Amino acid sequence: MKQGLCPNEPASRARCRRAVKVLNPVTADQQVNYALVELREQCRELRVRVCKKMLAGGLVYLSGGDLKHRNGADVYYPFRPHSNFVYLTGITEPGFACLLDPESQKLTLVAPKAPDDAAVWSGGLPSLDQIAEEAGADICIYAGDLPNYLQQCHPNVDTLHILDYDHPDQQQQLLDIPHICQHQPQQVQQLAGLQAAQTVTKCSFNTAFLNNTLNRCRSLKTAAEVACLLEASKGSAEAHKAIWRACKPGMKEYHLEAAFGHAAGQHGLRHLGYPCIVGAGRNAAVLHYERNSATVGPNDLVLVDAGEHNVLLVYFNLCVGQ
Repeated sequence: MKQGLCPNEPASRARCRRAVKVLNPVTADQQVNYALVELREQCRELRVRVCKKMLAGGLVYLSGGDLKHRNGADVYYPFRPHSNFVYLTGITEPGFACLLDPESQKLTLVAPKAPDDAAVWSGGLPSLDQIAEEAGADICIYAGDLPNYLQQCHPNVDTLHILDYDHPDQQQQLLDIPHICQHQPQQVQQLAGLQAAQTVTKCSFNTAFLNNTLNRCRSLKTAAEVACLLEASKGSAEAHKAIWRACKPGMKEYHLEAAFGHAAGQHGLRHLGYPCIVGAGRNAAVLHYERNSATVGPNDLVLVDAGEHNVLLVYFNLCVGQ
């Protein structure tokens, strides 16, 4: 839902506030029924749901993605993990993957092997046991150990259920490009581990079932997920109110965008669900206006379309737009 406001017309602001109040379908009493749950516990509940729906046998393999190089030696785009991976693991760091056994519901995290000097640049690195403990996984291994792990713990596995973007054939096409291969070493590790695992176990890759299973599970939210949505709604609503209070003639549209981000951050929401649209005057009529560089004039209508991801659990598949 988009909101509009007029910097010199308090009555219009009041009408907006009354409209929001009337249209809000959730009362304070209803919100009490939904409690935020610790991340690893929430993900464990979601994994159980997926395991019960996954009736095709074999193991599930999902990756979270890798950093995308921008320019220079160490400049990368902000990382956003694949939402299906976060849904099952809660891991938001680049270079991770996971194995899920639907029969035993056992989760194995597959971590990237950091270079020896990584701690100099990134600070102290957690051990594999610490990673597993924090995420609520049964075990954590390095990507290079995936073939031996499958051979020892799942010697009879004949199928790895994956999504299209994880298929080794598709990954190989990307990594055959020298620039990508050079700047995405964690993705290289994952591909090498998968290819070696296939050679050792003789398993096949199946893309026919996993996507539909995840879509069915994610279409119905748990109580904990609803709690995340409510938190995101409350934080985004406060951020929109901050824009109402800040808006006045002479401001730049990006000043209002900054007011939204600051207020959302104060509520614990650090990530935008999508780029903010802040259009003043005639810019409000542009459907996907993202320049946000014009000056707000007297009596201009200012249209704002902005939303934040939910608080605490950093679920990239849940965001609220107002």
